[in-house]
Amino acid sequence: MSTLQVENLIGPTSGSNTNKVIIPSGQTLDASGATLLPSSGQIIQTVQYLRSGSVGSSSSSRVDVSTSAYTDIMSKSITTTVANSKIRVMIGMVGYNSSSALRGSIKIYRDSTIIDGDTYGLWSTAGTMNNYILDHIDSPSASAGTTLTYKIQGNNSGSSTMMYLYTDGGGGSSNHITLQEIAQ
Repeated sequence: MSTLQVENLIGPTSGSNTNKVIIPSGQTLDASGATLLPSSGQIIQTVQYLRSGSVGSSSSSRVDVSTSAYTDIMSKSITTTVANSKIRVMIGMVGYNSSSALRGSIKIYRDSTIIDGDTYGLWSTAGTMNNYILDHIDSPSASAGTTLTYKIQGNNSGSSTMMYLYTDGGGGSSNHITLQEIAQ
């Protein structure tokens, strides 16, 4: 096998293929043994927690949002692959209460630190399901190989009635936490 060693490959400066390096049809560029560096703004990886049933909080104090058995906390971990990447945290839920109008407050945590949230932004009138979305770009300043855990804590406006977060709000919405690592 021959080895061609070059420092830079560049395409022609004019013509129909200006600034292109073309790999011909039928050929494969195999970089499986190499390290490909992502460019700034590129999504490196995506992980997701998807809840297949209702979760809820009946507390007026902030608690982990979990299943009715309080065993399956809405959380997801991601392990960074490059240093100082940003993490996009997307939360989607459907609020519901069968007996009364409730306001819910949701906070996003990275490990034990609140990184975003609202004060009673999740609203549900009696018997109505309402979609709720939080979208946050986190800058954890972490080195490559760092595991970060994101979770949701929530509370209602003071009633002891459960504020449910349902899987299906009539439009197929699901409770989820989606994390995307973004190169910087």
